Amino acid sequence: MTLALKTQLPNALADADVDFAAQIEQHATAIDDLQVRTIETVLKIGEHLDQVHKLLAGVGRDGAFAPWVRERCRFSTRTAYSYLGAYRTFGNKCEIVSHFSQRALYLLSSDGCPEAATEEAITRAEQGGQISFDVARELKVKHSGRDLHDDPLDDEAKPKKNEPTKPEGTLQGVGVIHAHEAINCLMRMPKRDALKKRGFQIVTDWIKDNSADTPARPHLKTYQGRGVVEWYTPIEWVDRARDVMGRIDLDPASCAQANEVVQAKLFYTLDDDALAHDWQGNVFLNPPYAAGVIDQFVDKLIRHYVAGDVRQAVLLTNNNTDAQWWHKAARTSKAICFTEGRIAFYSPAGEAASPTNGSTIFYFGPEVDRFAGIFGNKGLVVRPGGVGAAEVAA
Repeated sequence: MTLALKTQLPNALADADVDFAAQIEQHATAIDDLQVRTIETVLKIGEHLDQVHKLLAGVGRDGAFAPWVRERCRFSTRTAYSYLGAYRTFGNKCEIVSHFSQRALYLLSSDGCPEAATEEAITRAEQGGQISFDVARELKVKHSGRDLHDDPLDDEAKPKKNEPTKPEGTLQGVGVIHAHEAINCLMRMPKRDALKKRGFQIVTDWIKDNSADTPARPHLKTYQGRGVVEWYTPIEWVDRARDVMGRIDLDPASCAQANEVVQAKLFYTLDDDALAHDWQGNVFLNPPYAAGVIDQFVDKLIRHYVAGDVRQAVLLTNNNTDAQWWHKAARTSKAICFTEGRIAFYSPAGEAASPTNGSTIFYFGPEVDRFAGIFGNKGLVVRPGGVGAAEVAA
């Protein structure tokens, strides 16, 4: 009994007496019990959300699910989809997933997680194993065919080799990477929320004060090597596009999760094949960046704009200034913003990453001065003046 209790204490407390070890174990047992109940609650909430989703879909209102969550529930739509995913993946395995941590549950039920990783986790749990977030992540990496050491999440809360220990009791001690996570959360808050503006100010000021300790944000190239191809635009940039155009009628390269931020009246997913449809109205487009694909999206946008089908458009791309499609967009657009710094896009799982270079934001439409005023403090805005000429916007 004494040995069993002591082996559950960290090495730093290995010399603790039996009574002290028993007190620690008592709290640990209570935590385990609460964790089990938390998992059960997550699955139960997910079940209710699933029923609401089915009811709305049954009357052709599945697009109302996210707005309903925002107005009625006490958690974000992102959390709602995590609950939904957990229930749809593990709903009939409540006893087994009591061996899972909450973060492991979300990771193994997220989009893009291989089914084989989930199945192996369940098998391990059935054999009495505990599925922590680290275990879940290793399984996901194993069955995705990726190198674990390429996963930037592995760097969280781990001191680098020869890195000095951060002092306890200071902000540096908790890891600056959480400041970037806070920014991602703030980006998804309502557009003109006063708390959002204050939150941005606090976090950005803190990052500036601790810039020497701030780890570099992973590049999109890192994730592309891991098979992550969907990247969503942060709300800050979408809001600027909406402010320029007045509204967003169409996002041709999107999905339900991304449209929670874009809020386009109509959006096309990968399954919809946007290239097979007509585009009209005010368009926001952050196209797939793959060579041979981005060309088609840019060409189609230009065709519909020149034909008068598209009244206004904001096109967000990488700075591939040597590409033919880039020059086509530049010659047709009315204004261009070259971003100062790199935009932190986010994946369906909420991971943030930046491209290896800056971005180009093209504007097509009559509100050139408005575009220059709204995007002018985010980069250099120029007005194309024909082939080989450009005017710096005032």
